[in-house]
Amino acid sequence: MRILEATVFLTLAGGLHLAALTLSDLPGGGGSGGASGTDSITLQAAPDSLSALAAQWDRPPQVAEAPEQAALPDEDLPVPPVAEESRPKRSAPPPPPTASEAHSAPMVDTRPPAPATLDMTAPSVPMPPAPPEVAPPRTSAADRPVRQAPPSAPSADTAPEAPSVDTTPPAFAGL
Repeated sequence: MRILEATVFLTLAGGLHLAALTLSDLPGGGGSGGASGTDSITLQAAPDSLSALAAQWDRPPQVAEAPEQAALPDEDLPVPPVAEESRPKRSAPPPPPTASEAHSAPMVDTRPPAPATLDMTAPSVPMPPAPPEVAPPRTSAADRPVRQAPPSAPSADTAPEAPSVDTTPPAFAGL
C-alpha cells in the first residue's frame, strides 16, 4: 500500500511541477537582444584614469631605504658603573676530559630488574566462631494458645430467607 501511495503522489507532484514550468510565461528569459534590442549591453574601454590606477596597483610598492646610523667609537661610550656584589662570581671551568675519558662510554646496567617472587601458599583463614547454642524456651500447656476450630458453613435451616419481589403493577389513582 505504501509503495502505491508513493508512486501516485510522486507522479502527481512531478506532473504539477512540469505543468507549472511549461505554462508560466517566463519574463525576460533567453533572448540576447532583449525587447527589440533596447535591453542590450554595450561594452567600452575604461577611462585612462582607471587604467593608470590598475597599473599602479600591479606595480610593487616602493620601499624607502633605512638611513644609515653613524657608528660611534667604543672609547667615547661611558662605561656604566657596576657594583662588585651584583656580579656573579665564576668558578674555574672544569678541565677538559682526556682522550681515554672522552672515548669511553659510561657503564650503565640496562638489564630489566629481576621479577619478584610470588608466595604461592594459601593464606590461613580464621574459622568463624560457632554460634551459641540456644535451648528452645520451655512452655507449659497452659501458656500455649488454644486452637479454635474453623467456623462451619451455615446450614440451610439457619440461612436467611431470600427477599420477595412484588410483581403487581402499580395502580394509578388519577386516571
